Amino acid sequence: MLNVVNSEDILMRLGYDFIKRVDRSIEPRKTNTRFIDIAPELKSLWISSQELYEHQLKALEALDKGFSIILKSGTGSGKTEAWFLHFYKRFKEDSRFRAIAIYPTLALANDQIKRISIYSEAINAKVLKLDAMYRDELVKRIGASGLKREILSSNLIITNPAFIFHEIKKILLKPSSPFHQFFKKLNLLVIDEFDFYSPRSIALMLSFIDIVMNIADEKPQIAVLTATLANPEELCMFLEKVAKRQCIVIDGEPFRVENRMYIVLGKNLYEIWSRVRGYRGYIESRGVEDKIVIKALDDFDFFKRNAYRVIQFL
Repeated sequence: MLNVVNSEDILMRLGYDFIKRVDRSIEPRKTNTRFIDIAPELKSLWISSQELYEHQLKALEALDKGFSIILKSGTGSGKTEAWFLHFYKRFKEDSRFRAIAIYPTLALANDQIKRISIYSEAINAKVLKLDAMYRDELVKRIGASGLKREILSSNLIITNPAFIFHEIKKILLKPSSPFHQFFKKLNLLVIDEFDFYSPRSIALMLSFIDIVMNIADEKPQIAVLTATLANPEELCMFLEKVAKRQCIVIDGEPFRVENRMYIVLGKNLYEIWSRVRGYRGYIESRGVEDKIVIKALDDFDFFKRNAYRVIQFL
């Protein structure tokens, strides 16, 4: 890949003509609150000096008040940090605080999981990333009793729907499973990338939430994270019904890093254009109805954008 800084210079030196398109960056409004102001333990991390976006602070304040939330904000806008700051504050108050974060696939959530693990290590909270494959590895290494200890001693379990749905089935058949005990003391349920799910998967997820609420001694808070969910208010109504606590929809502003796109048209287009202009009389004598072709003979920049159309006509 070409470096953003020198890509244009390289293309020009190689003799290529190109069209450039720049989508400017968009960033949500920031607050005066920094991450270090809330979580001093993160002082050694780059994020400590960053200011919270408005939607992050609103989500944190809603969770701190005991509400469930649906946080709707663009990819890359820090939705993970919003709920983790609440997890941090509750963990500092009670080291027995328990949360589960569900991602559609752990592979796709690798970046979020890495950040969560770094933050958790800084505050000495125990995180367990668990899917079917890693569960089997743990059982081979430390046995079923060891797996149970790992689950029950964790503050935060990160998993995927396939695994956790299977565990719920086991709980319904055998209430003595370690996850049954974990769910009984669950404080926070996080469901990320809600847009990813199909209608069938959403139905299963809603049933899962309902079952968890009936297992828990005290109904946990729920944080649903989404980028494009069209009807968050309807989901909020469902969460209020099953969790018996107020639900708030929080909209974040769009987020986008600057994106540059280069369409490489080919080499020596000016020379080709000059040669095409030499056929102008012949082209006009043919009674050309395509005004784009005629205009391209007079304007090189216009020709660049329509080169293939002109060449195809010729």
